[in-house]
Amino acid sequence: MDDDWNDALFEQWQELRKSHKEAKRAKDHRVVIKIGAEIIELAGRAPFIGIFVAVFQKDAGDAYVKLDDAPAAIVHYGQAIKSFEAHRASGNLRTPDDFLADIEKLQKKLAKLKNGK
Repeated sequence: MDDDWNDALFEQWQELRKSHKEAKRAKDHRVVIKIGAEIIELAGRAPFIGIFVAVFQKDAGDAYVKLDDAPAAIVHYGQAIKSFEAHRASGNLRTPDDFLADIEKLQKKLAKLKNGK
């Protein structure tokens, strides 16, 4: 899809974001993962929205940790790091340090998971 505005996709984004937030609040980790995947898929179809997928990849990693699925958490944390780094490489930053702390936290989480906590 191109960058043209689409009200239906934007409404879908609003609903998914709301549901994701509610699932996180309720600590419904499986729903957080499911909705996060839907949001990431939507980001590919609706680039005009500007969904920052790194956040949802990180949330999926956190949810997988809570579900004791370290291999899945490792995958999602790795994807989140790549997304944060890609955003940094785009040069669209408010400050030169944008997202460095997020990347560092994720790298520490990855190291713990890879070393068996």
